[in-house]
Amino acid sequence: MEIIGHVQMVRRILLICALQLLLWSCSDHQKPVQQTRTIVLSVHSGENSIVINNSSDVPLAFNLNLNDRFPLTAEILMSEVRGLADSLSVDTAEAAWMFVAENTFHSNSIAQEPWVHEPLLFLNSIGGGLCDDRNAVLAGIWQDLGFRSRVIGLEGHVVSEVDLNGDWAMYDADHGVFFLDSSGTHLSVEQVARTAAGNIIVKGTDSVNAFLWDFSRFRLAKQWKTYRSTNDNVESTGWYLNHGNRLSQIFKLPSYSSMKMVNAGAETVIKVVLTEKSTGELDVPLVAFATSGELEFERNLRLEKYNSDHRLEELPPSMIKVVNAANGAAIWYRVNPLLCNLKPINNLKLEVIEGEWPKIETQRVDSVFVDLNLRDALKVSKYLKESFRATSQIRKIDGMTNYQHLIDRLEALSLGEELSSGNEIDLGGQLNVMCDTLGISKEQLFNESITNYPMSLVMLNILVKYRMFDYAKSMYSGGRRVEKVRCRS
Repeated sequence: MEIIGHVQMVRRILLICALQLLLWSCSDHQKPVQQTRTIVLSVHSGENSIVINNSSDVPLAFNLNLNDRFPLTAEILMSEVRGLADSLSVDTAEAAWMFVAENTFHSNSIAQEPWVHEPLLFLNSIGGGLCDDRNAVLAGIWQDLGFRSRVIGLEGHVVSEVDLNGDWAMYDADHGVFFLDSSGTHLSVEQVARTAAGNIIVKGTDSVNAFLWDFSRFRLAKQWKTYRSTNDNVESTGWYLNHGNRLSQIFKLPSYSSMKMVNAGAETVIKVVLTEKSTGELDVPLVAFATSGELEFERNLRLEKYNSDHRLEELPPSMIKVVNAANGAAIWYRVNPLLCNLKPINNLKLEVIEGEWPKIETQRVDSVFVDLNLRDALKVSKYLKESFRATSQIRKIDGMTNYQHLIDRLEALSLGEELSSGNEIDLGGQLNVMCDTLGISKEQLFNESITNYPMSLVMLNILVKYRMFDYAKSMYSGGRRVEKVRCRS
């Protein structure tokens, strides 16, 4: 009898366990089967964002791909570079240089740390940087493609080199150039320094860069001297590529939150909106740069609390644990505008890894945080192309020996557009404003215009012509201007 009693007890225990497992499997917290869908979204007039809403009480983890372009993964990046090489009949090393030069832009660095050089983070999020940033990213991509590469510091400039069949070849992703000798052989940093200038062929990524170098390559003495320097060249590959492990491209949203990809004109930003019911982890593989509303969270084992609009210290992407949030509180993330921009019709591929399938819609967002330095850098890129079309007949800046010559040359550069439209500019007066803004003398400005990058003559013409004095000042000081602005209707 005692044995029978024990058997019955064991059966009861097993039955209870089975019932508990059945109840758990039927609960709302069951992890769903992984789901992948591609959705076609039309952004109608007046709308400027695609929204992924997690309205459930559990976190949402997912991969996304917008228009087969954003965000890049390691596999997509390698495929893009190899596809570019095939379409242009160039080797993959040159295609990688072209991809970086054309999909990033010159701007002040967001941080003087090696983490910004992680290729996927820079291409997907940061987008802009100085010569060392863009060339370090290129060197990292070369290594991912299986090449040996290195980062070389010159006299006030940084370039990258790749090993092509046992010989080093220099590429500059920031200036968009590389050099060949008269036989068509790629030149290394060392070879550029010892090859006669007349035997060097300059190759550019596009017509704009080709124009700028034809216009100034052996006349902007300081820049050409930099390429031919030998005294202080130093390899710094170890530091520049010490950016840590490759980031996961998985997005994770807390409960009761949403992620908005907002088109703010020339650029796109991502806004993660929280509510007072939001709990759990927020993980976005991009750089957070601002917050809005009342918000408290933990990041890198540090508690951060903000009560209004605030520019964040820009750090490597990391998991954020939401502690408290008011309805509408938000965290803003950088997106490379050359890689991601909303179209009238968009293809969004979403792969849900954890959580419930979200509601996806388009909306209007009235105001956004933007980096004004980024916006101005994009304007300069656009104006450079316009300058090429308007002034391609101008070729000579020899003979500039004083400040009045500088004004004369700027007036010549402006003839193509201003005089034909009747909108003449008081260049002398505008240059005075530029000097006051930068806190330098006319003589210093003159010297900068003929010897220094990026304040070259063409660049100076653009900054004066469009009165971009604050941007000029930020280029000198290294500062950034992050502000909230209203979106255009």
